[in-house]
Amino acid sequence: MSKKSAMRRVICLWFPRFSTDRIKRERSLAGLDYFSAEKKKFLPMVTVKRVNGMRRLACVDKQAIEAGLFSGMPLVDARALVSHLNVFAADLVSDRRTLLKIANWCNRYTPLVSVRSEIWLDISGCAHLFGGEMGLLCDLKERLRTFGYENQAAVADTPGAAWAIARFGKCGNVPSNCQKKVLAPLPLAALRLDCPSISSLNSVGIHIVGDLYDIPRALITPRFGKKVLERLDQALGYVSEPLSFNCLTTDFRAQATFAEIIGTRENISQIFENLLKELFNRLEKARLGTCKLKLSCYRTDGKTCRIMIVTKQPSRDIKHIKYLFKEKLLNADVDFCFDAMTLDAVATRRLTVKQWSFCESNTPGNNFALFIDRLISRLGRSAVTGLKCHQSHIPERAFQKKLPVRYTSNISCLNFSRPLHLLPFPEQIKVTVSTSNYSPIVFRWRSDNYYIEKFDGPERIYPEWWVNSHSLLSEYHSCIRDYYYAEVKKGYRFWIFHECANHFTKKSSWFLHGFFA
Repeated sequence: MSKKSAMRRVICLWFPRFSTDRIKRERSLAGLDYFSAEKKKFLPMVTVKRVNGMRRLACVDKQAIEAGLFSGMPLVDARALVSHLNVFAADLVSDRRTLLKIANWCNRYTPLVSVRSEIWLDISGCAHLFGGEMGLLCDLKERLRTFGYENQAAVADTPGAAWAIARFGKCGNVPSNCQKKVLAPLPLAALRLDCPSISSLNSVGIHIVGDLYDIPRALITPRFGKKVLERLDQALGYVSEPLSFNCLTTDFRAQATFAEIIGTRENISQIFENLLKELFNRLEKARLGTCKLKLSCYRTDGKTCRIMIVTKQPSRDIKHIKYLFKEKLLNADVDFCFDAMTLDAVATRRLTVKQWSFCESNTPGNNFALFIDRLISRLGRSAVTGLKCHQSHIPERAFQKKLPVRYTSNISCLNFSRPLHLLPFPEQIKVTVSTSNYSPIVFRWRSDNYYIEKFDGPERIYPEWWVNSHSLLSEYHSCIRDYYYAEVKKGYRFWIFHECANHFTKKSSWFLHGFFA
């Protein structure tokens, strides 16, 4: 075994009766019970699923096991043994959803959490934060039992060994490089083999894992298949077994656990500031800044409250980040008390050192970025957009919305002959024109007449025939436009255009498109 693999420590967390424990917890939180007033005890609970047209027990609780029920038993036989039986349909979707929630809660111990039918935690380098591996293991199991989930857990060098000890072993903590000795007396099922393989091995007198150690490896694969040696090597650490983790891992994390629970916003803000200082000190040594922070607050009821903070530019400005956090905290669910908090730098970038000027007005880009961060924190990311110049002569397509907003002092793309206010869509108007030069005299818009005193134009804009898009072949984009600057007697200045007739529309109309200041 390599030195690198020996340093890896993995916890396998298994729930023997997860489905029934989940239902009991949900009914308890909803105020429902399954208590028998006649016999003064809890009724046995089972979940059932249909197998080959027959309803069989999928999961049984402790009371059902004491009554003689077991998984795979026909429901008819179970009702014959236990008349008063709580039966629920197996809900794999709800089970998976709840298992993922527990996995997210396990991030309080380590950011490396994987979910299969069990939960795996890679605690390499994390155990000392909880008083060692046994301290972490005991804390994990006890908290889950408090939530109502019966569990078994073990820690070992390999996922296969941890899985085997969690289900079949008695020792919860397997010392490093000792999995071969610990696995030897366990049954073959501890290697995660299928039933046909186990039956074939049992038929030749192989009943425990230790029996495979002395058999030549060349004789095992031809008769029993390569899966047997593969599982054995994974459990012993000779072959690497990768785990697929739920989330991206972060290199920078600050963590705090509390001897007493906290639940006030003032305490949360103070702890957040302490975590922020610790995290930023590490980022400063690495010459990095963070663009995204994730604060995870672990509640005493097993749920997790997460607050995400996003900035436009990489930052280590504690005052600015605290202000953004204050906005998020107002909408956070802090009704329950917390017993642990973690702060992760989800996204980091190189933070270059800048030479600041004595005059703050020379640094508008930085101030603008801070201002945008505050707007996004208060209004939401989708509510804050900016305009980007687009190469198009058609007015409604000359600018495009861009997210996120970026400060720029370059206004060379602006056309000052365009109105300050542009309507989303041109509105049709009725125009009386001169018979001599076909210039507009008066037009009617929204039930009001406007008499034109001055006008300038036309400015002809052709459609963009080179853009291959069906939306541009609409009525507004397929015609030649003649734009006019019109000033009326009331002092208003309008931007109107005459749409020339073509083979698409077969008509000629006037439209109002915008207003000048």
